[in-house]
Amino acid sequence: MAKDVLFSDWLNELLRNKNWTQADLAKATGLYASTINKIISSKTKQANLETYVKIANALGMSPITVIRAALPDLPELDFPEQEELNMNVAQLPEMERQIILEFARVRVAFMKRENTHLK
Repeated sequence: MAKDVLFSDWLNELLRNKNWTQADLAKATGLYASTINKIISSKTKQANLETYVKIANALGMSPITVIRAALPDLPELDFPEQEELNMNVAQLPEMERQIILEFARVRVAFMKRENTHLK
């Protein structure tokens, strides 16, 4: 998405392409129709991250894609696979996400202890 395109316009275009109404998106996300309306009519400057994730899941998109559309000034991804990793991990149950996070913490700690090259 170009940085000069408003998130509300971007989201409206996605809804048109899917032949969805704001009510359809509200139902798919579990959000109030008024919340969706505020986002689309630009009456809210910024929704919370949970809202963006719900919108992404409802539209079958990566949460990072939606968050970047809503917040175009975010810094670039640190590595090319980050979006894919986030998208896949976001689909896992909470317990599985916690296991992956703990694995990453242990792996980084081990690499630091061993003086193995970290990014």
